[in-house]
Amino acid sequence: MHRLRSRIGQSPAIVISILALAFSLGTGAGYASSPVASHDAPATSVTFHKLTLIGGWKSLGESPRYAVSAGVVCLSGSMHQTIANGPLVFAVLPAGARPAHTLDIGLYTSNRAQPSTGAEGVLVIGTNGDMSAFQGFAPTLSSLAGLSFQRSS
Repeated sequence: MHRLRSRIGQSPAIVISILALAFSLGTGAGYASSPVASHDAPATSVTFHKLTLIGGWKSLGESPRYAVSAGVVCLSGSMHQTIANGPLVFAVLPAGARPAHTLDIGLYTSNRAQPSTGAEGVLVIGTNGDMSAFQGFAPTLSSLAGLSFQRSS
């Protein structure tokens, strides 16, 4: 116990950082899967649907998914390209989840050989539903986590 107190006394910044992390995890964990509610409307459940990956793209971790709620399309999951110089189109959104105009959205990409190396890539979603990922390290790892758009965009 004396040893622990000694370490805590030497670096209070570490203790403060750990406490901040613990509190932030406690307040936000599970939020994405919780019902959505406002003061004027009842709670609504959001149901995610799996995207079918095409053109040599494979999921990494959570399979890419989409959900539509109140006119907003939410995306999640991650994937990588298994074919060298393969197609950029990785999936096609169904008609009810497509934007009104072609969208360019920044997305997180990473070099899996050096996980600390990340770069911004581009997600392009066409009015026909084609979803493409490129730039950065898009073929190595592209994350859709936290991305969303208005269907009327």
